Amino acid sequence: MKHKVIKQRNAPIYYVIQQILNAKQDKKECARVMSNIKYNIYSPIVSQALDSLFKISTSYSKIMFGNIFPKTVSELGEGNSYFFKSENILSDFDWLYIQISKNSSALSEFVNLRTQIEKDILLGHYDIALMTLDRIKSRLGLSIWYYEMKLLIYSYSNKEKESLELLTSINKEKENSKHGFVTFLLSYLYKRCSKTYSAFAFDSELENKFRLNRTEFQKDRYSYYLFRLNFYKSHQIQDFSPILIMEATNSLIDRYNIFINLIKTLFANSQTDEEKKIYSSYAVKFYRKNKDPQLAPLVAYGNIKCLSESYFNSEYIELLEHYYSGRYDICLTKCRSFIINQLPSFDIVKIYCRSLIALNRSYSEICSNQDSILNLISKYLYNAMVEYENDEILTHLYQINKNIYGLSLACGLDNYLYGENDTKKGVLNILSLSYFDPLLCTLFKDKDIKNKYLDYGKLFIKESILFDYQRMRNNGQLSTNTEIVKYIVDTDSAIIAFQNNQYEKALVLWQSVLQENKTILPIVQCAIEYIYNCYVNLDKKQEAIAFYINYYLQGKAFVRKIDTSSLVESLYREKYKKGVKNGIDLQLFIFINAKEDERKSAVLERFCLYKDVEQVSDLIPELEFEMRNDRKKIELYFYLLASEDILRHMVYITSTKMILEEQQKIAQYLSSLSDSPNVKIYSELNQEILDTMVVYQSIKKIDKSKIYVNQAALMKYDFKEYEGLYNQFKIQLTSSGSTNSFYIVNTASDWTDINKDPSVISAKVKFTSKPFIDSACQVFTSIRDRFLFSKFGLKTYLSTSIRHGVLEGVLRSGYDGLHLLLTTENNKYIPIRYWKNKYGLMPDEQKDLMKILEKFSRGINVAIDNFKDEVLQIKVEEEDKGFFDYRITSDDMCYATVSCNWQAKTYDEFCMFLMEYLLKMTNCSLLKIRNNINCSLKDTFNKLVDNLYQEIQIFKGKHFYDDLSSAVISARTETRQKIAHIENWFYLQDAKFEDFSLVKQMDAVWSITSKMYPNILVDLNFSGPENEIILKSAYVIHISDMLTIFYNNMFSYSKVESPRPFKIEVTDEGEYIRILFENNVREDENSLNERFKEMLKSDSRLQMEGRSGLVKVNKIIKAELGCDQNRLEIKAENGKCKASVLINLKDICVRKC
Repeated sequence: MKHKVIKQRNAPIYYVIQQILNAKQDKKECARVMSNIKYNIYSPIVSQALDSLFKISTSYSKIMFGNIFPKTVSELGEGNSYFFKSENILSDFDWLYIQISKNSSALSEFVNLRTQIEKDILLGHYDIALMTLDRIKSRLGLSIWYYEMKLLIYSYSNKEKESLELLTSINKEKENSKHGFVTFLLSYLYKRCSKTYSAFAFDSELENKFRLNRTEFQKDRYSYYLFRLNFYKSHQIQDFSPILIMEATNSLIDRYNIFINLIKTLFANSQTDEEKKIYSSYAVKFYRKNKDPQLAPLVAYGNIKCLSESYFNSEYIELLEHYYSGRYDICLTKCRSFIINQLPSFDIVKIYCRSLIALNRSYSEICSNQDSILNLISKYLYNAMVEYENDEILTHLYQINKNIYGLSLACGLDNYLYGENDTKKGVLNILSLSYFDPLLCTLFKDKDIKNKYLDYGKLFIKESILFDYQRMRNNGQLSTNTEIVKYIVDTDSAIIAFQNNQYEKALVLWQSVLQENKTILPIVQCAIEYIYNCYVNLDKKQEAIAFYINYYLQGKAFVRKIDTSSLVESLYREKYKKGVKNGIDLQLFIFINAKEDERKSAVLERFCLYKDVEQVSDLIPELEFEMRNDRKKIELYFYLLASEDILRHMVYITSTKMILEEQQKIAQYLSSLSDSPNVKIYSELNQEILDTMVVYQSIKKIDKSKIYVNQAALMKYDFKEYEGLYNQFKIQLTSSGSTNSFYIVNTASDWTDINKDPSVISAKVKFTSKPFIDSACQVFTSIRDRFLFSKFGLKTYLSTSIRHGVLEGVLRSGYDGLHLLLTTENNKYIPIRYWKNKYGLMPDEQKDLMKILEKFSRGINVAIDNFKDEVLQIKVEEEDKGFFDYRITSDDMCYATVSCNWQAKTYDEFCMFLMEYLLKMTNCSLLKIRNNINCSLKDTFNKLVDNLYQEIQIFKGKHFYDDLSSAVISARTETRQKIAHIENWFYLQDAKFEDFSLVKQMDAVWSITSKMYPNILVDLNFSGPENEIILKSAYVIHISDMLTIFYNNMFSYSKVESPRPFKIEVTDEGEYIRILFENNVREDENSLNERFKEMLKSDSRLQMEGRSGLVKVNKIIKAELGCDQNRLEIKAENGKCKASVLINLKDICVRKC
């Protein structure tokens, strides 16, 4: 990271003091002055000036440094909360150093206690860890870190309720806070620490939450949030400068913790040795104040002589020596002993698991508490090292890793999961080594410096074979005459050859390692990765591909470490022609590794041409010989063709129906392989495709309708990852019934406030008493987004079936046949010669006619483009265009999620019910689209034809006029027919909705809404009409939305009493129905009526309204129910609020019975 060069200068101490005094203790002005001082004056002078200033008045300490050790929740995050853009992050480090140096004894105490707390948490000693946390609280005050550790402990103690109660107490205290990020950060740290909240959903939520940033300050805040909350996923952000400034609102403990991550990240991202020396020098400065072992690796790089003797841990080196020497039994004992006496590290866990594997033993606990975090990690890690299909195991490991991001062990685990091909993560992993380790030599480039590091270690640690062996590594010359086990020497020799670009030699060495250790998965994985890379570097692409596929077939775990992206891109650029065979291996390699389905279709298309077959299913007999000789490979090939969306972009594929027919033929063939070990899987796949085809072909207007969502594929491929999120929602929903005291941040609501003063550091939040609303909204949006944007979702089928050429083809075809449309080439309209050739037009006649037809053609094209851009788009956010409208409030999301959960017995059933809800929303959108087609689009086309007819009157009396006029008149008929044709596209293929009873729907919505307020006792007085009123299916969503708003308002804003008297009355008034909602109110009636009057003034207030939803009700009953005469009346009188809705039944009612 390059820093702006700032020339700091000397200045008299009195000058600095006077500048601060001139600010007259105005917090904002003091922040501005200090921002200027810290970037322009040497920090030692600033430090001395502050010492003198604090003697004048102790209040300046809080103004300058904020609440360093806040004693109460109200103080946490409420320091001098003004943001001035960082000019140099090194100066920010100097400013923090001043604060640390004046509180070094306190920070030293924190460092020691933090180590003990981390160890106790990992070992499952939660009660001891809580006691130590309380000790920190009493001595050093509160911090975000303190609360994060408590949330982690509660999560792994299965105390969800305690977590929510903790957040509730903080949020109630901070409800009116105007500065800082305390409540916002803790709401996300609660999710991060939760065992039941999906780690992948957490990552996705953070990315999506902050993607829209309107101001520079919001962008800076976005960087801060990502780094603060998701460090190992966000350590490569572009600008680190805002992070430390924004963290300054929190305690000194929090500032120091984020400094550790920052300094390590900057070092890992450094491009030059000079930058690394700068960052390590800062680590040395801070280390001298508190001897923090987390800074030790950087100190070892910058000035190893500053390290305390505790860094040179003989027990750790002895453990490594036993492992390197193959004394695995002793090594296991040493690992168990080490984690009890020292802070456990991931390398110890890894060595423990590999020792078990080397001894060919099954898993045994690393510590006595089998449910401890450390034991869970080691168990999953062991299984990942022995199981050839380990995706699910790695998912469990990532979940734990996300939960423990606040612990130092997370760095090594993250590197194991995702850092194998990430150099910067590899450096971060080395920087997590708290003790002297020969591996740290890899940080140095110079061989002599590497050896000096080893020599210095020998001054504190007794002679070990590791020193001599690492020296040989450093020199690049290994000897087999050593006590080190053979496989380590062999792998190191192969690595050295590879690093020296001796790929032929490395290939031979790695093949030998692979052959000699083929039963030990971690060694095999390493060897396979290097062999593949040797082939790639030798430009032996075909060998690399064949090698990869061979081991993929044996188990995905074998090739997990391989990064295939560069070869995939290279093959694409070379059009799959250079150095590769047009065969099954190449296709499988692309099918497995390419992200774009178009690329998969491209290699398949090329192979079909090579085999001279017209359809993919014709490959079955063509590959009969390969099937006999390489059955496992060919089975995988056909399985991928039948189960994934590879066929969609084939030239001969023109519909979803064709894809299903082709896939069914392939699946049928696979299911006929009765002797295959996978025959059950193939039979299930075949049945799934058959079921989809039955539904697809049995729906009315199958040849006309083009709106489709592949629900079976979504269930199979896309929704599984959200099951953890759903489980957390269920837990929170259940727990909400036992208490009404929860008060948590509603992160589902809009948080993006535009502060009038951009220098104020704050995060606007909303609170809710329903702890499940956030996870409910997360579940809903996750399922909705996949439903819409997955390759199996609405957008894909909308694009392939309508938007991409099909719409133009149908609408233009009739006019083309009448010779009235011009085509374009290079954005220019090309004249047609039909009229000239057939009727012998003169040049002027041809020119005038082409000018008229060009205007008509341009109008048609613009109308089609506008329809695609304005109508055929999916609208999720307010700024989106489109009639496929899936905007929905957090209350409505919550209602839908709770409703679907209430009906479902399993997660799969829940997903199906939620998709049914989304299909109902789709049905509402389709109704509007059909109306648009029959009104706006048809009118536009008719006007274009009418204008064309008027313009050709200049040819009246000409010999070709009658035929030209006849063609234009026929165009009117074509318009009518084509509009009717495309209107039939916009019906759902996969869902038919029944008309519904108004009273029954009111009862259903009431049942769901009341479950969202389990602690409010209600006395409901309901009266309905004599005749049952049946409404059209298309309006079920709108009626439900309206009812949800009124029911929520009755629960949320009624007078607090038990029971609460509610009245709902439905009156049949002939052509109208009137629905009355009545409840007691607790507020002044005059102010309420003024507020109601203001709310209902204008529909333009819809986006500003944040609570009652009355403006939305007005919009629903008038726009969505299609009658401007519909009315909403609301009034507070005689201690009651009465809301009355009058709805015209003419166009929405099916019958009364």
